[in-house]
Amino acid sequence: MEHFELGDVEVTYRVRGQGDRVVFVHASAFASWYGPLLERLPDLSTLWYRRRLQGPAGGGYRPLTVAEDAAICRAVMDHVSWDRAHVVGHSYGALVALQLALDAPERVGSIALLEPAARGVSSSAAVVAALQPVVASYRSGDTAGAVDGFLRHVGGDGYQEPLERAVPGAFDEAVAEPTCSSRPRCPLCSSGASGRATPSSSGNRSSTCSVHGAHSASSRRARSSSRGSRMRNDWSYPMRATS
Repeated sequence: MEHFELGDVEVTYRVRGQGDRVVFVHASAFASWYGPLLERLPDLSTLWYRRRLQGPAGGGYRPLTVAEDAAICRAVMDHVSWDRAHVVGHSYGALVALQLALDAPERVGSIALLEPAARGVSSSAAVVAALQPVVASYRSGDTAGAVDGFLRHVGGDGYQEPLERAVPGAFDEAVAEPTCSSRPRCPLCSSGASGRATPSSSGNRSSTCSVHGAHSASSRRARSSSRGSRMRNDWSYPMRATS
């Protein structure tokens, strides 16, 4: 892994392969989840990265906005001399991909949204309420309990075995991720994230593919929200996900 510093943000990244350029974005605690997918893409040039705030001496971390994370993604592309790429975002990373397409459409060939953490839809309040025990666990210092609670919320009670099989050590890595110390920007506690949580699509025409797992919490929420469907349809121009 290569690394560089961007102000108070440390970025580690890896570029591999030759072919069409694709950037993969995720919340840092779960960035390694792309590993199995990247192994299946030998004919593409892939950029995978993790960003970490450098903790101040007094403890705690400043919040990061979605727009700042999109700017970090753009800076990583600049660092590796990529002027344009397709962008894949999973969960919170999908919001970053959307924001990047909004802020710098000339840098984005297309965007693929994997189970986007859409907010501002009719079920948002229920989702935030369901995650309050996760937030409480973080506030009490029980990081492992918070990660477990979050993954049970998004993946069901049986998430452990398939996750460990696909990405060995993923749970421990998420628990150890320094960004999780930042409650305002922790991906597990994103109800407190500052900045625009759901980017606006006005004026953007990047090709978009939005994918939801059949049994995921995000898919259940999307199916129950006509406003969420309209939001996805507004963004999904002109591509459509197919099974």
